[in-house]
Amino acid sequence: MKSIRSNLRKLSRSSLRFNFILLSSFLLTIFFFGASYWAIYKVLSTQRIKANYSYFRLIGAIHEHELFLLQVIRSTPAPYQSDVETMTSTITKEESSHLTLYDVAGGARASAFSLVLPDAVPENADHLATSRKLALGMMLSNFHHGFWSDSIYPAPQMFLLDLDSKLGMAIPAIERRAGRGETARNSLLSVIERVSHAVHENPPDPNAHRVYWRPGEAFLGSHSQEVLAYVSDKEPDQSWGMNRGSPRIVAATLFELNNIYDHTPSRQAPVFDSLDLISPNGVVLLGSGSSNSDYEDGIYLTWKGVLIKRSSGTENSWHVIYHIGYQRLFQDAKWQLFNVALLLIICLGLGWLLLWWQRRNISSPTDQYYGSLLSRDEFSQGIIQATPVALCVIKESGRQLVMQNSLALQWLGEQDDLVQLTHDWHMFEEGNPVNGEACAVIGSLCLHARFAPTTYQGEPASLCAFIDITAHKEAESELLVSRSRANAENEKKSRFLAIMSHEIRTPLYGVVGTLELLGLTHLSQQQHGYLRTIKGASNILLQLTSDILDISKIEAGEMSLDTGHFAPLDVVEEAVRNYSAIADGKGLLLYSCVDTDLPGGVLGDGIRVRQIINNLLSNAIKFTKAGRVTLYLNVLGREEGRVRLQWQIVDTGVGISSEQQVNLFEPFYQANNQQHTSSGAGLGLSICSQLSQMMHGTLEVVSAPGLGSSFSFEVELQELESSVRLPEIIQVGSAKIHVRSPAAELTNDICQWLEMSMGNVVPWDKQTQEPPDRTALLLELLPESLPEVDWQGPRIVAGHDASVQPLLSEHRWRVNVHSRLGVIYAVMLALGWPVALTTASDSERPEGALGLRVLLAEDHPVNQALLTEQLEQLGCSVTLVGNGLEALECLEHAEFDVVLTDVNMPVMDGYEFAERLRLNNGALPIVAVSANALREEGDRCIAAGMNAWLTKPITLHALYTCLRKVTDEKTVRMIRVESRNKPCPQGDGEDLLALPERIRTLFVSSMAEDLDAIHAAMERKDIGEIIRLLHRIRGVLSVARIPSLIAASREVEIALAQGGGVSSVSGLKPLLGRFQILLNQLVDTH
Repeated sequence: MKSIRSNLRKLSRSSLRFNFILLSSFLLTIFFFGASYWAIYKVLSTQRIKANYSYFRLIGAIHEHELFLLQVIRSTPAPYQSDVETMTSTITKEESSHLTLYDVAGGARASAFSLVLPDAVPENADHLATSRKLALGMMLSNFHHGFWSDSIYPAPQMFLLDLDSKLGMAIPAIERRAGRGETARNSLLSVIERVSHAVHENPPDPNAHRVYWRPGEAFLGSHSQEVLAYVSDKEPDQSWGMNRGSPRIVAATLFELNNIYDHTPSRQAPVFDSLDLISPNGVVLLGSGSSNSDYEDGIYLTWKGVLIKRSSGTENSWHVIYHIGYQRLFQDAKWQLFNVALLLIICLGLGWLLLWWQRRNISSPTDQYYGSLLSRDEFSQGIIQATPVALCVIKESGRQLVMQNSLALQWLGEQDDLVQLTHDWHMFEEGNPVNGEACAVIGSLCLHARFAPTTYQGEPASLCAFIDITAHKEAESELLVSRSRANAENEKKSRFLAIMSHEIRTPLYGVVGTLELLGLTHLSQQQHGYLRTIKGASNILLQLTSDILDISKIEAGEMSLDTGHFAPLDVVEEAVRNYSAIADGKGLLLYSCVDTDLPGGVLGDGIRVRQIINNLLSNAIKFTKAGRVTLYLNVLGREEGRVRLQWQIVDTGVGISSEQQVNLFEPFYQANNQQHTSSGAGLGLSICSQLSQMMHGTLEVVSAPGLGSSFSFEVELQELESSVRLPEIIQVGSAKIHVRSPAAELTNDICQWLEMSMGNVVPWDKQTQEPPDRTALLLELLPESLPEVDWQGPRIVAGHDASVQPLLSEHRWRVNVHSRLGVIYAVMLALGWPVALTTASDSERPEGALGLRVLLAEDHPVNQALLTEQLEQLGCSVTLVGNGLEALECLEHAEFDVVLTDVNMPVMDGYEFAERLRLNNGALPIVAVSANALREEGDRCIAAGMNAWLTKPITLHALYTCLRKVTDEKTVRMIRVESRNKPCPQGDGEDLLALPERIRTLFVSSMAEDLDAIHAAMERKDIGEIIRLLHRIRGVLSVARIPSLIAASREVEIALAQGGGVSSVSGLKPLLGRFQILLNQLVDTH
């Protein structure tokens, strides 16, 4: 369509140009015709002027001839004898048998003449008569010369003839015209004979006193014709020299047309091919004379040329017709006609070029466009007819149908049917079509109509399109039915998922809880191994179940964020500490880098942020075989009390291709599952992506095969604390602090954090000699990845398996590298500065037993035993019932501080129990216990009147926190623990839970036995036994939840398993020393 419009615009411009050129050509043509007319007019006018000039000269010459002849006849004087005597010397006489020829030379005032006398005589016979004739000739010669010398016309050939004899006279002499191929004598006689013969044919009347004209002949013997004019005298006197009476004397002249124009200027000389001379009495003297009666005076164009007729206009006038051929006309006016012809050729050439240009730029494109439009129109008509949409065009006046396709005719019918159908439709407004749509039901058809304004043949109209939506309506009805069925099935699925969650998580809770309690009992080394295996498998199963439930909640739109205060720095350090042992087991370097302007606290869902970071960090470690994994926390910007944070996990793993990145965040997708080297269900990244979207954040990945991966999680949160709280420096020293690590960015990060509290911190420059300042402090980060250095001054070793609280061991301080606060404390202690140690965990731990009276409604025996044990661990007294009805009966006879009830129980479930209880007691706290982690389960519990909701498995901390939340301070009867207010010991014991007395006693005795067995095995150099015992101790530590000692124990186990001897493994003796310190702390607190 765009090309057609462009072509039409181009054609329009060409047409405008052609019109302009055509107009210009029209004006030029007018000019050409004007110029041509003017040129031809000038040529013809010139010819007419020349013809007029010729005519007047010709007629003048004729009149001059007539005047001359009449004067010769009437005014001939008598000759004198003296004249004859004077010319005798100039007379040449020639005699023949019958004629005598005299040639008399002319004088100054006379023309030469020739005299022919018949009947030759002796020399002196009749001498007088001859003299008279010669005198007459002399007299006529003088008169001839005198007359024509005064005339503007040339002198003609004159003859004096005697019609009754052969007497003849020629003035001037004929021999003057020699050169015709004859002798002078023969020429004279032949001419006189032809003239005499012509006169005899039409002898003149002597009494007429007029000149007779004889049509032209070749009297002189030339190729041209001469017109003969002659006159006769009535009674010639004696001067004619005639002795007989009444002789018939004729005076004649030859009118030679060519001689008339001999003295005419060339520009005035007539140019003609032939001439018709007609006497007044209608005799054609020259030419054919056939055109005399056909033309009036004027100029005429014939097929032979130009014809010009002239006359005096009177009745008895001479008529002259000039015939000028086109060739002679062109020769005479060649430049004028050449210019006209040239102009004509130019105009014809320009006209041809114009026609060629018009045909090339207008006619041919127009034909092409017209053909194309016809083709398009036919194609459009074909489409309109073949389209599965009913189309029609309706005019406003009377809803007139002007066009419709076959489908419209089939569906809508004729004009009347369509008018009735669209009668109530708002298709026109004030005579103008408008946009709109409508629905129509015609028989079994359900049609959807849309109409829009258009123009049809220059008039406004409405284009209507009807679509058959019958199948759509049927599908919509079926979809509604299917949706109802799907909703019902979804409800069944939700109920099934809740049941399965409860059924799976309930025994799983029993397994995990029992394992937790089992770890507090005295177990053999083999049993500890089995326990660790079961706990690991249980944790994997629990994580997989949690991921599936999270995906289910996200898909159902039931996942919500629990907004609260959390510290971004704690998220980073806890995540790195949790995975440091796993990374170290794979030989990976794991550390974090955090901006120093990080806010101390933000408002958000810290649990979900931790979940995202843990999943990303777990994946990075899982798919990295060698190299490092780094967790960055950057502050991207602050604005109006909000801060934008970026957690970035960068690894040197296998990398992810661009094709794999497309599906990376889809559920159950694993990028490297074809290699069968990764475990898991492929839900972690999908959950991370969904959670980041719920937080209005972004999760991006940049990766390439073989170059590692970079996952970035960005989110904007409300800032609660502008900076991280660092310990207050009471005393500032001048000692220099050297920082050394296997990664330059880790060194710079720790240096920046130390510079916020103290100065004179410099990175280790790898100098080989000991600095001269013995008071300088060396801080080594991740020393297991660094070469040994001989340092005699104070030293801090920050490893991944150390405690977050600084510990002095073997003349050096040890602290966890993944705790910046712990590193700062260690530096202060190493420099001898006063420090008040506090930990975040101290404020979170229970300060004593709760002392609550708890009614527990639970039908599962395992859960009964586990919850009872956990509640007793928290110092609560427990009354156990099997269902809700028994709980109601128990409440009628006893008082309780709180009720814990399972939601799925026989006889009466937890929902009905809560509703029944709320009817009589609205204040007693009720806590639901369920294995269903879906939010709808929690909503249902709250709707039933319960105060809180716990999901299995339940940890002691979660149970403690929930009970404290639903009960007030007056109800809680706290049993203070004195030891919690004592200074924290310098060891790993701060990571222990507040174990029950019997569990602590079992822990001390079993560890003491294991340590003695390890020392005995070291003496025997029994590496296998040492590994087994360390593995057993690590299982006990897992129950006691001491991650730093767990990681250190695992590191030593790996070193021994790789073939290291007892003496070659440097970490074995320090680890046994830490075990002994922990054991001593437990004995002291006991």
